[in-house]
Amino acid sequence: MDISNINFRLTQLYLEMARSVFTEVHLPEKKAKERILAEEGIAPFAGISFLITSVTVIYSYLALEAFANYHLYKIWEDSRRVNKSFEELKRKDPKLVEKWIPTYGNFFQDYGKVDRFENLKLTDLRDLDKRIKVICEAYRIRKIQDVDTKLWQEFKGLLEKARHFLVHPFPDPSKFQDMMNIILVEKKLGQYVQIAQDIIKHFYAEKGQEVPDWVEKNTLFSIKGFEYLHNNNCCSKL
Repeated sequence: MDISNINFRLTQLYLEMARSVFTEVHLPEKKAKERILAEEGIAPFAGISFLITSVTVIYSYLALEAFANYHLYKIWEDSRRVNKSFEELKRKDPKLVEKWIPTYGNFFQDYGKVDRFENLKLTDLRDLDKRIKVICEAYRIRKIQDVDTKLWQEFKGLLEKARHFLVHPFPDPSKFQDMMNIILVEKKLGQYVQIAQDIIKHFYAEKGQEVPDWVEKNTLFSIKGFEYLHNNNCCSKL
């Protein structure tokens, strides 16, 4: 397969993966869930629930990472390109100053002088929340925390923390149990991807653009379910 000419829309792919796990668990033939629970306990089903939640949390966060990095790269690239000829263009068209300085001009002063895009991770843009704020500033749109405080708090206090826990699980039993309780019991499964969707929709709304269908629903693929493997004992020693 030649993929050299394929443009992957990573944000869409990650969102669709985050939503695709909202499916069913296929049980062994002629084996009711109640009987399986009686024979094997709740641990295997809890393990599956944890897996499903992990997928939707991580891929929801990845969708935001991909979305932010795509726009940040465009802003970084534009700021560097425009800056090269800015002084000459300024003399020819003073109006360009009014258009450019409040947006990419400020960005260039803070970040555009970094020669390699990947080196932005060595600045304060290593944090996703900072990238989102800077992108809003560059596009001259309202920041999410100023428009929807609840959404921003859910991103910072739920999605970001859950993703960090899943990638870097705490060895401390009490902290591990507390976070597992939040992820598996207290919060709704669809809440994580909804946060990602709402943040992405904020940019479309602020720029007066139509929200693509894939932001809110899968348009490319779906998963038919997970097959429960009888007597696998994968979670018996958790």
